[in-house]
Amino acid sequence: MYTNEDGQEVQPLAGMYETAFAFYDSLTDEQREALYQSEHVSNLQCAPGGTCDYSTGTGLTVQT
Repeated sequence: MYTNEDGQEVQPLAGMYETAFAFYDSLTDEQREALYQSEHVSNLQCAPGGTCDYSTGTGLTVQT
C-alpha cells in the first residue's frame, strides 16, 4: 500500500488478495486440509534468482 500524489491510499493488489481470501474462506475444513497434503511443505526452499522447490500436495478438483 502507498499514498499517491493526491493523498489517496492505493493498494495495487487489493482485488487479488480479497478474491483469494474469499475463496479460501469459502472452503470446508476438508478442502482446506487437501490443499496442504504434502510431505514436503516444511521443506519449502526458494532463493532469490534461483529455482523454487514447491510441493504440490493433492490439490482440489474445481468444476466451473
